[in-house]
Amino acid sequence: MRARKQLPLRKPKTVPRPVALGYLDTAKIPAGYTIGEVGLPMRVRADEWGFDWGGTHVDMGTHRGTVAALTRAATINPTIHLVVVPDENHFPDGQHDIDAGSRRIPVLTADSATPPWLHDPEQDPARGRPETSRAPGQR
Repeated sequence: MRARKQLPLRKPKTVPRPVALGYLDTAKIPAGYTIGEVGLPMRVRADEWGFDWGGTHVDMGTHRGTVAALTRAATINPTIHLVVVPDENHFPDGQHDIDAGSRRIPVLTADSATPPWLHDPEQDPARGRPETSRAPGQR
């Protein structure tokens, strides 16, 4: 009887975690604090919520340019599901969500309560907007 050659074990496929981006405005950092000190709680919170960190968009006075770059990144990368800011003073352009084409990316503060859609992916606003039927001629 011939010995059978065994195939090597395959690594189990891992499901990639969704990605969170950060945004902070340097003009709103309290005196005596660094960007790193203000940004760390955002990264920690994103990890607690089950997100990989995709980086922080730091606004150093180019407000519109940084928000535009954040929006482009969220639009281009479908794995981005969240933007985290240090506190309510840092919402990009006062927005509580980023319009990323067919998706709405929520913007949450690092001290926000856990959003319910984290436990129910069907409610995830970044999954896309359902198509709505419109009457002819309506926008």
